[in-house]
Amino acid sequence: MSTPNSHRLSLAQLTKTETPSAQRPSPARLAKSVRATGSRLGVGSWASVLLGVVLVAFASAQHVDPSLLLKPTADSWPTYHGDYSGQHHSRLTQITAANVAQLALAWAFNTCQTQQIKATPIVVNGVIYISTPDNVWAVDARAGRQLWRYSYPANEGFHIGHRGVAVRGELVYLTTPDAFLIALEARSGQVRWKADIATAKRRY
Repeated sequence: MSTPNSHRLSLAQLTKTETPSAQRPSPARLAKSVRATGSRLGVGSWASVLLGVVLVAFASAQHVDPSLLLKPTADSWPTYHGDYSGQHHSRLTQITAANVAQLALAWAFNTCQTQQIKATPIVVNGVIYISTPDNVWAVDARAGRQLWRYSYPANEGFHIGHRGVAVRGELVYLTTPDAFLIALEARSGQVRWKADIATAKRRY
């Protein structure tokens, strides 16, 4: 719903989102590695190992394997249409004709922007990516909490709307109104690279 000073993305109910097991570090494998060196570690070294395990698990959770784009899991929406069939169909079964009347608002995310959200949100690994011209937000799908936001500098490009981001591997891709393609780190929103793809003055 649009208001003079904000634009909200609301979800009636969120299903449990989990990272596919093939994309997560195996807990058993991590535990085995830690046990193998545990007897030789002091307190400080143990802290370093545990921090490393957490960082590895978090980075892996942000990784999108190309196979997910071909056969998305039921709790993901990794492309504009959901998958390459173009059907815009979700395989989730929790919401039915029998319980739809029981849905209630779980959370609402306020972008604090006047621009409308025109793009289909991308959902992978429990993270929702939404965009407007010059902006991308990564939002925790369970809690509605902002994980990071990327803001592109002011420019003279055509700001009619934004058609969403693409996610692959560890990167989130977006185009800008002045015709640049930008790759962001999925876990932090930091710019990995930027490429000029057209001439903005020609209104591409």
